[in-house]
Amino acid sequence: MKYIGVSLFFAAVFVVSIAVSGEKAGLVFEGDWGNPNRGAPESAFAFTKLKHTFENQTSLWEARFDDGSCFYGYILNYKFAVYEKWGATAALIDSDGSRHIAKVEFPRSSISYSPDSITFRAGKSYQDGKYPLYRYYLETENCLIDLYYRNFVPPFIPGDGVTWYDDEKKTFLKNMAFCPWGRVSGVIEFDGKRRVVKGQGYADRDHANQIFTKQIKEMHTYRGWPENPDDGLCINVIEYISGPQYNGLIARWLTVMKKGEILMATRDFSTTRMNFVRDASTGFEYPTKWRLEACDAGVSIDGEWSSSRLMDVLDVFNEIPAPLRPIARRFFTRPVFYRMTGNFEGTFTNSAGESIPVKIKGMYKAVYTK
Repeated sequence: MKYIGVSLFFAAVFVVSIAVSGEKAGLVFEGDWGNPNRGAPESAFAFTKLKHTFENQTSLWEARFDDGSCFYGYILNYKFAVYEKWGATAALIDSDGSRHIAKVEFPRSSISYSPDSITFRAGKSYQDGKYPLYRYYLETENCLIDLYYRNFVPPFIPGDGVTWYDDEKKTFLKNMAFCPWGRVSGVIEFDGKRRVVKGQGYADRDHANQIFTKQIKEMHTYRGWPENPDDGLCINVIEYISGPQYNGLIARWLTVMKKGEILMATRDFSTTRMNFVRDASTGFEYPTKWRLEACDAGVSIDGEWSSSRLMDVLDVFNEIPAPLRPIARRFFTRPVFYRMTGNFEGTFTNSAGESIPVKIKGMYKAVYTK
């Protein structure tokens, strides 16, 4: 993942010449929230040519497998001034905490993608498909990832899918899920050891035209899945919390789903993070417990999540080449990613007033930039 760290560093170098805007915050996922099951055109999930000075786009794929292992994979495209990179990364974390990582940088000459779908190819690696079935395929020297995501619910766009960080509508964040919840199956092979996997997962597209460390002071995501998808609820939570230059604007959305239907979709919820633990390697603190409360359109959910294991820590400064690290640490904002597994327990109250217990397992990510 060193190309990611290098990209963030060059972005930080450039940003010192830019004045902090302090502009009034704009609009957070405006548009239609009344019909979360309306689906979306496949073109909404397509990669596009980056045109802004700072811009990035990613496809994220996550899963929790039935054997207790967890997976996340990305296809990434970053542009910082004249510096642009394409790449992919994938991580499998076993139930015992063992980690298997694959990273690859794609030559720009190998890239092709469709303007009408998620279809993307770079050498032997690709993503493709359309609702209700999508595929993530990554092949590197040490791994092969071949996963199918079959949707349990339609693709989801929060409102119009766009948060504007300024009234002039120049700085944006786009986020939408082509697979808010689905069955995941396929094969994963690291260093010649192949396993057949199945479980549940989530996949989305993210696109922004601002430096990550300017746009996001904190980021929190949670995807939780029931033991039995035929008889249980699934939850997605995402919060992008901006810094003072955007007046602390929070771009966020929450969905609660049962198989076949999105029951609740809202940007009106609260999270209270607790039980912070200090990370000795970075000096940062991250929560090991949080509470969720939401009430919207006649339905509600409340409950509490508790960590069971810290899976992964990524300090982006450690991905920067060693000679540049002292400069980066002295002058620039430092992003650190914490990924944890844990359990959420609570209650969902439907429009008929019925209380439905929620007990799910999933993956939580906390990102801090300081």
